Amino acid sequence: HIYHAGNFADCFKHIILSRIITYFQNKEKAFRIVDVHSGPGLYELKSQEAEKTGEWQDGIGKLLSHKFSKQTTELLTPYFNVIYSLNEKADIQKGRLNIYPGSPQLAKTLMRKQDRLSLNELETNAYEDLKKNFEDDFQIKITNLNAWHVIKSALPPKEKRGILLVDPAFEQKGDFFRMVRAAKDSCERFS
Repeated sequence: HIYHAGNFADCFKHIILSRIITYFQNKEKAFRIVDVHSGPGLYELKSQEAEKTGEWQDGIGKLLSHKFSKQTTELLTPYFNVIYSLNEKADIQKGRLNIYPGSPQLAKTLMRKQDRLSLNELETNAYEDLKKNFEDDFQIKITNLNAWHVIKSALPPKEKRGILLVDPAFEQKGDFFRMVRAAKDSCERFS
């Protein structure tokens, strides 16, 4: 996770997630976000691993320094506000970023008090970090299970409104096909 934190693909995914969460908030009714490949939830961009690849510089680094139109800025505001809340404004203005939010932190920051978040991570170290970062929050449920099983057990959520985030590392043969199969199954379980 850390090697790719804040890269262009992460930014793309997180911008879309922030827009979906914002859209769901148009109704007062609660919803649940289910993230089945959560990672640790927060990324230290000054870590040895993140600096080794430096991928964040071509992702969030470029986005933060770019001048967008007013309309685009409005669309990006929820996403950028989460990043600003985790970093010093002076550092960002100098092109330095210390913390990048993973999907769990992004979702948690954007959620309302009635919303819930289910996080799952199978990899042991990332799971332990995820627990440290979020275990004391009553809105969040954390599991350490096979993601493909979590999808089946989490849908439909009791809130009857939900967002399912599936982002495997694609390191295991067949992950793409498992993802397609899970999407089809999820649509049947939770139309």
